[in-house]
Amino acid sequence: MRIYIREYTNFSDRNILVFLTRPLLSKSASEKPFLDLAVTQDGNAALATSTDRTLTMYDLRTSSLIASSSATFFHPSTPSCIALSESNSSHVVTGCYDGVVRVWDLRSTKDPIAFFKVQDAAKVLCADWRRGLVCVGGEGGLEIWKFSDKEIGAGVVQGEIIKS
Repeated sequence: MRIYIREYTNFSDRNILVFLTRPLLSKSASEKPFLDLAVTQDGNAALATSTDRTLTMYDLRTSSLIASSSATFFHPSTPSCIALSESNSSHVVTGCYDGVVRVWDLRSTKDPIAFFKVQDAAKVLCADWRRGLVCVGGEGGLEIWKFSDKEIGAGVVQGEIIKS
């Protein structure tokens, strides 16, 4: 598997818009299938969920062509999606096939710092985290959760469901 980070350049010629891409960075990663990929806000790391039930963080700062895994976060079920926190660069959520959304602190691979279950424990297939809202979608429909960084820091997400 290769990770490409591309720079997009565009120019216009008589109302035809053309995008030229060239890799800024190309790294070889493991051969395991990735389900979702996200790059941290500072651009120093790439996060990938995989069918081997892991979230893996790759360091993009090295000049090596091989992406070195700097951290692995183990899940009891396949993590299908990743969403990064806007307010805390070290927090990320993963949505999993077991219907659980886990909140991770990227500085510690030990255990998730918080988690919540979606209704009917249906597979979570997509997630987004903006302005204190975690939106998840999957086989059970759409759920929107609201919680604060204080709740996450305490390890208990008792946030309220806004929409299900």
